[in-house]
Amino acid sequence: MRHLLGFRGHANTTIAPAELPSDVTPNAVNWANVGFDSGVEKYVYSSRQITGINQTITLKVEYSSDFTDLYYAVTNTQPEITQDYAVFSPPNETSNPVMTYILPNGTFTVSNNQYVTFGADTGTPGVLVTVKNTSDGNATLDTFLADIT
Repeated sequence: MRHLLGFRGHANTTIAPAELPSDVTPNAVNWANVGFDSGVEKYVYSSRQITGINQTITLKVEYSSDFTDLYYAVTNTQPEITQDYAVFSPPNETSNPVMTYILPNGTFTVSNNQYVTFGADTGTPGVLVTVKNTSDGNATLDTFLADIT
């Protein structure tokens, strides 16, 4: 026996699509260590693309206050060379990307597909840097070393 189901509706009924839930947790990132390598006299930078979010998030950078010169940049395009690179220019003089000094517990915002680059100038060797997502309950995104050797 076959059953026939019918649906009755109104010709002017509009069904709105469900809104996507907020996604403030980016895909995994893994910044390399940054700093100054006195052996080759170059500054070492690390850049990673933030993906997997659908709104702007705020990141917080925690590190020892003994370290005085940590820098970051947020760009829409991948910075020069590759993800991890060394150049002769210190972070505050690098033109691509232009970098900004960040204090311990300093914050900045980033959107999907943007690149976050870190670099260090001078300071106490071997300082652990932790990047946290304040938009996601201070979840730790990554930890890396800022080292002057």
